[in-house]
Amino acid sequence: MRGFDTERRVPRAQRHMDRRRAGVSLMEVTIALTILAFGLLAGASAQLSAMKFSSESRSRMEAQYLAQQQMEILQAMTTAGIGAFPDATVVADPNNPLDPDPLDGLVRQYTRTWTVTRNNPVNGVFQIQVQVSWASANTGNVRTVNLESLKAQ
Repeated sequence: MRGFDTERRVPRAQRHMDRRRAGVSLMEVTIALTILAFGLLAGASAQLSAMKFSSESRSRMEAQYLAQQQMEILQAMTTAGIGAFPDATVVADPNNPLDPDPLDGLVRQYTRTWTVTRNNPVNGVFQIQVQVSWASANTGNVRTVNLESLKAQ
């Protein structure tokens, strides 16, 4: 008989429709893989941005720690001790460059300086400024953290 599948007695047009429904076309697979690739690229990009942000955040936190550490040392000094620093002169830490965690395997170098100014803002008061600088690992730009405090004589 013409137009019939002799084994199953199904019209050829019906058999053609059954084959199309039975599998997935190459076009559908290609579209699905393209969507998946875009999703994976977006996820990888987000992960890379998060890692950069985390690195910058860690550097800023370490610089803040180093500045706070020096500020506490200066605040704990007697007025005679803090008065021994030259007035309004930038003093560099003799241990520069500093690495807050030399055992972590990451090489980070910070430069710490401070300035003690007498009778500022009023007589009998020292103004203390501590600055920590470092080069950003991502951009190479110099970043700084500044702390200021007052100490009465």
